[in-house]
Amino acid sequence: MNSVLRIFKRDKLRVFLVICTSMLGNLLTLYPITRVSYIVDSIANSTLTFDDVIREIYILILIGISKYIISSISDYFTFIGYYNTMKNVSEDVQKSVYKHTPILFNRISPGELISRSTNDIVDYISPIASFGLFCFMEGVVYNSYITVLIFSKSTLIYTLLIIAPYVIQTIYLYRRKSYQEVYYDKMLKTMDKITDETLENVKGVRVIRTYNLLAKVRKSFVSKLNIYTDNNLEYMKKVKLFQPINMLSTAVSYMIAVIYGFYLIKNGEMTIGGMMSIFLVLTLIQWPYIALSQFIISFIETKKGMQRIEEIENQEVLVNNKEAKYELNFQEKIEFKDFNFKYEDKLVLKNINLTIGKGKTIGIVGKTGSGKSTLIKQLLRLYPIQNQSIFIDNKAIEEYYDYSIRNSMSVAFQEYQLFSKSLKDNILFYRENLEDKLEEALVNADLKKDVDKFTEGVDTLIGENGLSLSGGQKQRIAIARSLISNPEILILDDSLSAVDAATEKNIIENIKNERQGKTNIIVAHRVSAVRHADKIVVLSDGEIIGQGRHEELIETCDWYRELDEYQNKEAKKNEEE
Repeated sequence: MNSVLRIFKRDKLRVFLVICTSMLGNLLTLYPITRVSYIVDSIANSTLTFDDVIREIYILILIGISKYIISSISDYFTFIGYYNTMKNVSEDVQKSVYKHTPILFNRISPGELISRSTNDIVDYISPIASFGLFCFMEGVVYNSYITVLIFSKSTLIYTLLIIAPYVIQTIYLYRRKSYQEVYYDKMLKTMDKITDETLENVKGVRVIRTYNLLAKVRKSFVSKLNIYTDNNLEYMKKVKLFQPINMLSTAVSYMIAVIYGFYLIKNGEMTIGGMMSIFLVLTLIQWPYIALSQFIISFIETKKGMQRIEEIENQEVLVNNKEAKYELNFQEKIEFKDFNFKYEDKLVLKNINLTIGKGKTIGIVGKTGSGKSTLIKQLLRLYPIQNQSIFIDNKAIEEYYDYSIRNSMSVAFQEYQLFSKSLKDNILFYRENLEDKLEEALVNADLKKDVDKFTEGVDTLIGENGLSLSGGQKQRIAIARSLISNPEILILDDSLSAVDAATEKNIIENIKNERQGKTNIIVAHRVSAVRHADKIVVLSDGEIIGQGRHEELIETCDWYRELDEYQNKEAKKNEEE
């Protein structure tokens, strides 16, 4: 209940205006009906004069004009709530998601997030603030007016008998809401899976085509759509149940009105004019109870939708700024002190002791799965860690605001993300103030020679995730993106894996020459990428098994020496071929 009320609380002025205008508009709608009994009874008693007719006509015209103006205002403020709520709830979800690091996607998949923050908000939450509010005013307030009007023209028993079928219908539908919620839940969970699978299939379309799996993927997708359709069909069956029930309620209500109405007229307890007014009201009463049923359905959908939204909003932010006091202005060194890191109860990094001095270049090598990427990601504060285990300039990393840490760093990951924009836009990445550095970044990433061959140059559209580019070109765009801001700390996370040896050499030389006095951390599989580093760290199964300069490790670390020898042989072999 509170989750639904939250939608209206933040929009109180609009809701207040809707209530006021709707109440007044409903009164004006019923006013002409109240005059019917007067006119009919006056005609029956031969007391209606020409002046009375003119007066009633003037009043009805005035009421009609007033009703039009007030209803227009009411409808505007009612239905604008749909867009206001869509905007407000969407912003709430986005702000909530932006507080998190990628850990959130281990608990709620991207497909679920998209489904909940789009489909749920657009189709199930936002309507309560417009059509739902409209149905509430019609089903509760307008209904109350009609009931009072019937009572004013007859007796309490007659009134209760007329509305009894509709009240029973509403209670019955409300009691069935639990059945609707079951199918609603199934329907939305299936939509989550469909969205998730669609994202994966779009991302992996090349692999799907390569392995000729389009037919199987299509079959799986259609199967889930059929499940969604079946659940949706069952849900709509329950929702639409009120339509035949409403017809039955209307028939019973009319039957009671006719039979008992003539009985009251015969006994002198009601006039013919009063009965005609009630029959006119009965033509209106069906809609308010339909509206009430619609409101109950809308309330159920909104309640479940808001629960799914609040499940996102209530996710604990595991990496936060609760202890932050400082803005980072990197001056001296980064230290890992007896650092350990668990990922889903598995110890991934063990007893890491490492110092990275300002202005130094650090290389990190190791087998696949040794923890190289995990180690450097700790500097970005993407995962919760034990306090007082990583220090920057002698202050614990948790004492710095996370945004200030990330502002001081640029990272080129092995898994790059490119967008369906121009090459220039992908490198600038919304940092138009760096456009004058674009040429330099292209040169330093050894991408300039490739760009010069493109017909459109830096304005070349590269397609979704760089569809039109080679793997090496994609990696170099990611490297150029990280270099263009000339950060205090540059991290290349195995982002040279797809480039050839000559290109790798050029990029490393450019970094050495252009980033004097800046800190560089290079994660690599090839020794050639880190040979020049001031310190090389060798990882194995999450532990440091060696660190020092290239020459020192050749003497002291067997694994590093064997790797260097193997890669040298491979390089010579490639040169001979």
